[in-house]
Amino acid sequence: MTYNIDALVQQILHSSKNCGDVTLITVDGPAGSGKTTLANALGQHLDDSAVIHMDGLYDGWSNALTPGLWDRVEETILQPLSQGKAAQFAEFNWTSNAFDTLTRLEPTDVIILEGVGSSHPSIKTFSSFNIWISAPEEVLLDRVLNRDGRHLRDQMLAWQVAEREYFTRFGIEGNADVHLIGN
Repeated sequence: MTYNIDALVQQILHSSKNCGDVTLITVDGPAGSGKTTLANALGQHLDDSAVIHMDGLYDGWSNALTPGLWDRVEETILQPLSQGKAAQFAEFNWTSNAFDTLTRLEPTDVIILEGVGSSHPSIKTFSSFNIWISAPEEVLLDRVLNRDGRHLRDQMLAWQVAEREYFTRFGIEGNADVHLIGN
């Protein structure tokens, strides 16, 4: 990964809080770029932090990047946290194809929301620091298929189209506070 974790931590710690007493960090970028790896590393370096993965919030493949996603994130996670209350949200089970796990998350000093869709404008109003991470186009698909299985190739090809549309439509890369390369 091409970034300095200590420098990122310092930037995060000096960010204003826009979600009540929580510093909300978003990590967005294409599938396979290293969002989860970066978010988990940040979580290990930040005291009193939690990581929320967007892939647990999508409503399957076809309803993932829709207004319902961002409405759910705002209503069940961001609004409660901004009011000093616990967030309670359903997580999607990709095996049963249903929201069947209820998660409760008490406010922490830092919440890291990682995944495609995490820097949507409705979420960005609550966030303190927005990270864009990308990787060379030629490695993205292979990274995902090596990690999650070659049987997902067709879904991932369609996902890449959907994520590019989301990035372009909402200017996600251009609105990030920092740009990183996960190589």
